[in-house]
Amino acid sequence: MQSLRKIRILLILIVLVPTVFIISYQFLSLAEHKNLIEETYRKQLKTILFSVNQNTRNIVENWIALFRRSVLADVVLRDGVSAENLIIDFLKIESEIVSVFLLDKNLDSFRLIEKNRGELNGELILAKLQEANVKTKLHKLVDLHKKQFLTFESVYLSAIAENPTLLLIIFTVAKEKAEPDFAGFILPAETVIETIIAPEMRRVAGSDFVLSCYDEQRRQPIYSTAAQPDTVFDLTNKLWIMPGFQLGIQLEIAELPGLLQAQFQRTVWFLVFLSSTLVVAGFLIYRNIRKDLYLTQLKSDFVSNVSHELKTPLALIRMFSETLELGRVGDENKKQEYYGIIRHETERLSHKVNNILNFSRMEAGKKEYKFKIIDLNSIIDRLVHNYAYHIENEGFELIVDKHTAPLNLLGDSEALTEAFINVIDNAMKYSPEDKFLKITTSSEHDGVAISIEDHGIGIKREHLKKIFEKFYRVSGALVHETKGSGLGLSLVKHIIKAHQGEIIIKSEPGKGSVFQFFFPNSPCNDN
Repeated sequence: MQSLRKIRILLILIVLVPTVFIISYQFLSLAEHKNLIEETYRKQLKTILFSVNQNTRNIVENWIALFRRSVLADVVLRDGVSAENLIIDFLKIESEIVSVFLLDKNLDSFRLIEKNRGELNGELILAKLQEANVKTKLHKLVDLHKKQFLTFESVYLSAIAENPTLLLIIFTVAKEKAEPDFAGFILPAETVIETIIAPEMRRVAGSDFVLSCYDEQRRQPIYSTAAQPDTVFDLTNKLWIMPGFQLGIQLEIAELPGLLQAQFQRTVWFLVFLSSTLVVAGFLIYRNIRKDLYLTQLKSDFVSNVSHELKTPLALIRMFSETLELGRVGDENKKQEYYGIIRHETERLSHKVNNILNFSRMEAGKKEYKFKIIDLNSIIDRLVHNYAYHIENEGFELIVDKHTAPLNLLGDSEALTEAFINVIDNAMKYSPEDKFLKITTSSEHDGVAISIEDHGIGIKREHLKKIFEKFYRVSGALVHETKGSGLGLSLVKHIIKAHQGEIIIKSEPGKGSVFQFFFPNSPCNDN
């Protein structure tokens, strides 16, 4: 018991303490993990929005570079017609751009070159370019140009009357030893969204995110990768190319807090499963260790009990043989009695040794049976004849009630005799007061049967399924006082099972037990 207590404490330390520590650590570090995940998630969203803006910017810068390279390389903007022809050719190549305008540094000279003449109102465009906030942008472009940093500015021109909503992209045009003039592209806002922004939004959104482009003031989406766009986003950023518009992004499947909560719940369930598994594993280990310790104790008791059981018949054999050898018995009848005792004790000793040897063979799977047609009544006759002295010597009343006709079955006579002797031996050991034995054979509908009845101490219901386990002994004062190997009924079960038989036990504590054995009919059975 002390060893089991130590093992129990050790398993608790190995299994439960680490499990509790891990679960506690997960709960305590949840907030830290959540902040880390949110920060990582926010950086990812920023990267996605930056990708959309940067892709749009790259497209516009490629247009500007192509325009400077193919149109402005050797042409003075305000002189000659060749520049206009080159611009028309440029507009044919870049189909998204509907018009190009040229503007001097003083904002006085303005020229509008259209792909389709008459579509745009040049006066409205010039008026927009002369607004104070636009002039600020132009001055900024000049300052950056002087620092050799070439970039562009966007101006959003809302729809007026029949004029569509336009996007003006303004950039500087270099002139030798003078301040730069300006040039610009004019694009319909819808075209910018559909052909430049939307494809990149769909690409980066994939199936995981929803990207929307919306009016910053009215909070109204003008394009979204979702069929039903929302106005609540996980992160927003300005749309660089279109002033007054924002890019918004959110997860397609759920919001981040919901995902974190779901992840946390999955982690908790996993930890619960892991801890349960560890507890069950610990319990199974503990149960196996307890069983091994119990078997070790039983084996130790077995050695002690077997030694005692072997000593008793050996002592009797030695005592009576020495008495006969020394010639101390003159009466011939007394001699025959002593010879009989020696023979019976020898048979009892042989039976106990056979039990141990047979158990060893059964454990190794080497036990062999010699099956043949035998009569159950004949087995009982031989058993009673050989064992009668021992039964009577112990003061038992023996009643034998045999079926009148032969009871044939296919079996091993010696093995069955050994099984029945084990049951009788147990009945005698555990019948301290009412010493009664009854052996009955009978013919059943589909086989033959034998029952062995005693008026002993009986067996409790909870022990009935365990008494056939090796080394198992029912607890109780009388049981502990009575020596036994704990192998007898285990051998009985093995033998009966080998004969395709069935064992039924009827027992009541304090009133005795009845062991019934049923065997299938032999083809030669006449009954």
